Amino acid sequence: MSVATFLLAPAFLMASDTPHESSYAEVTRTVEVGDFDAMAATYHKDAILVTAQSSSPISEAIAKWRLDGVTLAAEGSAATVAFRFSEHRHGETTSLETGIFRYSITNRAGEETAYLVHFEDLLIKQNGNWLTIMERQMEDATQVEWDELTE
Repeated sequence: MSVATFLLAPAFLMASDTPHESSYAEVTRTVEVGDFDAMAATYHKDAILVTAQSSSPISEAIAKWRLDGVTLAAEGSAATVAFRFSEHRHGETTSLETGIFRYSITNRAGEETAYLVHFEDLLIKQNGNWLTIMERQMEDATQVEWDELTE
């Protein structure tokens, strides 16, 4: 469900000193337009995805997400993701971001299915870019928990 590496990260990632102002805006954009190459560029080349079931290299997760995106597009569906944060802990070159993401799929008929998931991300700032090195998707969140977070 959730949301490969390239030599040059996009310039938008360099525009901010905090990841929640730059990296998450780009992840949101990449999901909406189905740009999985740009999504991959928001991760460190050695990043991992941790879920309740397993851990895997982010490159494997993005390959699966890319296939899911192709299927959604073929069905006439669209995906979106939004983030709200409960905690930011960041220094000059490291960050821990904690919160909830809301991933939704809207089908051709306009019906939406939404998933709310608690997450933690570890990021590093490398060559001026914030890159996720570990994405941990935890238990499902409730609508009440989502509503309590404002950003």
